[in-house]
Order: sequence, then structure tokens, then C-alpha cells
Amino acid sequence: MRFPASILLSLLGGTQEEAARLAAEVFALERSDPSRALAALDRALALAPSDPEVKKAALYLRLRLRDLEGAEEVGRSFLAGRTPDPLPWIWLGNVAFWRRDLEAADARYREALQRAGEGPAAEDARAKLAQVAEERAYRDRAGAIARRSLALGAGALLFLLGGCAALLRFARAGSSRPGRARPPG
Repeated sequence: MRFPASILLSLLGGTQEEAARLAAEVFALERSDPSRALAALDRALALAPSDPEVKKAALYLRLRLRDLEGAEEVGRSFLAGRTPDPLPWIWLGNVAFWRRDLEAADARYREALQRAGEGPAAEDARAKLAQVAEERAYRDRAGAIARRSLALGAGALLFLLGGCAALLRFARAGSSRPGRARPPG
């Protein structure tokens, strides 16, 4: 049985519309009912796995559920499509930041900023870049403190060892002199 092209296209369009509706439902439900959001996402992915809005919903939900590996996987496939949308770049920057990969986070936030132009996404990307800078400064300060502590600790250890050696020499010298031992009692 052959279907006319117009009927086939209208069926596919309905599938695309349903997938878009389900993707929007994911965003609406993710805070109040994560289980229903996951179910809506599964249905949307079954209908239109390559739809940008469905992929965006999948990335967002995985990120919200702290499924970093899943978010990274979805995000990489999403970005392979060369989307102009800055949000996936910000979200993947978050994944890198939470994994403590500041270089990757910085690069992803910068890419988001480049794609965002002006507006809320650009402000978000700038705020995330500031977080990366703060984290780098914190790590630098912590590293400097650790190095200073190690240097001071090494100096204190040498001083302690020197004192122990002197005490040991003194104790040996005192116990080896004749006539110095006192009888008990």
C-alpha cells in the first residue's frame, strides 16, 4: 500500500509536533515530577531522536539529574549538529566545571558567549566564566598555601631531627662517663 507524499509528510509533521510538545513538557515537569519528565523525554526521543529541541531537553534533564556522563554524551551529539543555540554550550560547560575540568569549562562557556550575542544567555556565560576564574584563583591560593606549609613543615622537621640528634648525643655522652651513674635509692 502506498501513501501519497502529502499524507506521509503530515504524519511526520504530527510526530515532530508531538515530540516538540513532549520536549516542552520535560522542561515543565523536571522540578515537580522528574519521573514524568523522564517518561515524556523517552516518548519524545522515540518520536524524534534527532530533533534539536528533544536533544536539548535530554541534555537539560540529564544535567538536572546529575547524570554527567549521559549529559556529556547527549551534549556532544547535539553540538555535532552545529547548533547556534548557546544553552547547550553553557550546560556542557557546567558538566566540565562539576568534573573540575576548568579548561574545558572555560572553552565551552566562551563558545556559548560567542554564540549568545547579548541577553540572558550571554549574562549567564559571563557569570560562568567568572566562576571559572574564581575557582582558578582559589586553586592557585590553595596551592601556594600547600607549598608554604610543606616548606615550613620541612624546616620544622629538620629542626626537630637536629634537636633529637643533639639530645641523643647528650644522652649517650652522659651515660658513658665513668662515675656518673648513681645507685638506686
